[in-house]
Amino acid sequence: MARAVGAEPEQFKRGYWEHRLEFDRASLTPHAYWSAVLGRPAAQKEVARLVAMDVASWAYPNRGTVTLLGELLEMGCDVALLSNAPVCVGDGLDELPWIAAIGHRFYSGRMGLVKPDREIYEELARGLGADPAEIVFIDDRQENVEGPSARA
Repeated sequence: MARAVGAEPEQFKRGYWEHRLEFDRASLTPHAYWSAVLGRPAAQKEVARLVAMDVASWAYPNRGTVTLLGELLEMGCDVALLSNAPVCVGDGLDELPWIAAIGHRFYSGRMGLVKPDREIYEELARGLGADPAEIVFIDDRQENVEGPSARA
């Protein structure tokens, strides 16, 4: 992505992660986020290209995870997705067949909340109409797994 917009890769990477949770929370628009990442005002064409590339970068799932997801859905398990993703990325991910198969999809950008903050898990449970004790939560980041049990 950095090369596509003429940015220095290490600086781009630092900016990408430094501002990401605020973008995921919808505190930053795509234009504001990408401008912060680049350290300069981003052109609209750059923003559109970066958003498309960002969606594509998140579109390569772990095959084992997709297999397990398919098995759970086939068994009739109620499965939900909770992802830190800005609205524009969530919209793109919703188009992927393995994501579209999940009936309940919660994206941080649509909720104004992010993992690992406890409130996002509480909102997920409300949205599912479930007791939090009935939810099995799996994540690839330890701080996100600990988030639901964090003290309020």
